[in-house]
Amino acid sequence: MPFAGIVPLDPFLPTTGRPVQPWSRWHDMFKVYLLASGASEFSPERRKAILLHSLGPEGQRIFNILSVSQAAEKTEEEDGTGATPDVYDSAVAAQAKHFDSTCNLVIERHRFHR
Repeated sequence: MPFAGIVPLDPFLPTTGRPVQPWSRWHDMFKVYLLASGASEFSPERRKAILLHSLGPEGQRIFNILSVSQAAEKTEEEDGTGATPDVYDSAVAAQAKHFDSTCNLVIERHRFHR
């Protein structure tokens, strides 16, 4: 979905397997894309939709799995504050938690064999 002639990012995870680049690097490029396209001024719901679109099919599938598990956790730990979190920030946090916590197999093998 190009905005004002700006080419969108390649999907973060278009197919199963490992992402081509780390989440933090891709997310930094995504934030620049949002800012350059003017989408950073959109509502949180619309920014979340752009994020999901940009994740690619496999990224969306993983996001949906994470969303279901987080919804189950939230119902178990109702805090009663009544504050509604920003849906975009929640989506980014869920993705960051998942993809930053996954280890690189090659690096872990290297550390093991030292």
